[in-house]
Amino acid sequence: MAFKMNGSPAKMGTISGTAGHSSALKQLVDVEQQKANMKKTTEARKEAGKGSGKKPYVKKGGKATGSMKDYAMGSKERYDEYEARGWAHDDTTKGYKPKASKVDAKYVDRNQKITAKGDTKIDKIEKKAAKGKGEVMENVDRKLAKSDRKQAKKVSGKGSKEHLTAKKTHLQAKEADRQGERGGKKQGFFRKLSSKINKRRQAKIDKKLAE
Repeated sequence: MAFKMNGSPAKMGTISGTAGHSSALKQLVDVEQQKANMKKTTEARKEAGKGSGKKPYVKKGGKATGSMKDYAMGSKERYDEYEARGWAHDDTTKGYKPKASKVDAKYVDRNQKITAKGDTKIDKIEKKAAKGKGEVMENVDRKLAKSDRKQAKKVSGKGSKEHLTAKKTHLQAKEADRQGERGGKKQGFFRKLSSKINKRRQAKIDKKLAE
């Protein structure tokens, strides 16, 4: 049974003529474009996951650094990608094989001896420099203490508390220099005897200060 449609297509919500044809053509193009995009996405996933639609398989600790399709068969890049992913090598990577480095035992031994000898010399130089630095600091301490002792005697008078304190400090600085307490050279001959006399003098000063 046929139904009669009254009114124009525009009023009834339909489109006819050139405008209707253009709209239908545009929709068709959009659908085809969407299909093409979906196809590309599916193909890319297959390449990445060998058809599984998942990320490429890598062994524990491995990592996919790129797309395998970008690496030519037998190339170093493809070989490295297999290594990165932890894959077992196959016919597509056997064309490239890294060269095994040859170790010259005599060359290594010679270089090790050169380095060891240099390190020994540097160690000696550093120790000598440290001892020289310590000696200088000990001499400076001793000379400053002597200068302070003279100044205290001049300003406060001989036998004053200030003079006796500065005199004891001078004796302590001399003893430190004698024993090489800051890394300097120790006194060679009569060190024990000199140290005994020095400490006896310090004890006398302590007694005078206590009176």
